[in-house]
Amino acid sequence: MREFLTVVLMMVVMVGCIWVRGESKSVEKTFTWTATGDDGTLGSAEGNVLRMSTDADSLVYHFDHCASIPVTITPSSAGTPEQYATTIEVTEGVTYYFMMKAFDDAGNWSGPGNLLVRSWNDTIAPAAILDLNFLE
Repeated sequence: MREFLTVVLMMVVMVGCIWVRGESKSVEKTFTWTATGDDGTLGSAEGNVLRMSTDADSLVYHFDHCASIPVTITPSSAGTPEQYATTIEVTEGVTYYFMMKAFDDAGNWSGPGNLLVRSWNDTIAPAAILDLNFLE
């Protein structure tokens, strides 16, 4: 019974990370952060994992089950400003949460970082029609 409940809970958590209705669109975004070290604030981490969710708690407490955004750059030395441009799928009017964790060559993971919160809303009106006329 305990194993069954664990499997069901994992399935609910995985579904809860991105739960959206509506038409999605691709947006290009550049993420920025400060590099962390391999051993705390020394050296360079082995890599970074960036994930997104429509539920903050799912991202914080079940990071590994949320949607991954591939980060393909090699981390710089600790304290170096970093940036990574990528395309993500979002749905207008939905709030998304993003978080990054670093890992080192020994398989150690950083703690959770800050939550980046963002919504995409269409605020640009259509251009005015300036050539209305009769067909004669």
